[in-house]
Amino acid sequence: MKSRVMNLTLVVGLVIGLVGMTGCSGKDGNEWERLVCEVETVNDGYPLLSAYQEDSGGEITFPVDWVQVEFRARSYSTSLTIPEDGPYSWFHITNYNITWTPSVGFPSGSVDDLVKYNLQGGLCDVIVPVDGQGIVSIMITDRNIKDEAWFGTLLADPDAVPSYSANCQLEFIGHESGSDRQVVIPCGLMVTFVGQLNSD
Repeated sequence: MKSRVMNLTLVVGLVIGLVGMTGCSGKDGNEWERLVCEVETVNDGYPLLSAYQEDSGGEITFPVDWVQVEFRARSYSTSLTIPEDGPYSWFHITNYNITWTPSVGFPSGSVDDLVKYNLQGGLCDVIVPVDGQGIVSIMITDRNIKDEAWFGTLLADPDAVPSYSANCQLEFIGHESGSDRQVVIPCGLMVTFVGQLNSD
């Protein structure tokens, strides 16, 4: 009888342990950390307009497109108080990824000429303090993307081809102070490519 009671106790203990593990399995990303770091805005909440630029002398230039990304960090639990100068008081963002997804209407034969600009492991460096903000600027398009043939058609015949659009999915990678565990923070913005903007 004593043996049966001990076996039953072991089984109940095992079941409770499995239930506890299952209850934790839904957590991902920041939820394992003391801090949660989130994106507040990308490009001040506006889509990005990427184009050739005409200067005051009529020359066409190829500006590089940068956007600002603003982050905020907070305690994971409202019952958890983190001192501003404590060992887990800030979040450090060190890298980012870019993934392009063309929208409807993007020339099908040129999709590869856009997605080849996907980026893995771009470098950045921003500290986001608990209950505070951090801002980083990253390059979305460079001169090379505007040298692509599909971009050139926007300038050659803007009436026939007024614009193309694509979703720019961003992932920022970082970790809280006092931990090496990497966390991925997703966000993104819509990019519209047009032929030319005047300096005005």
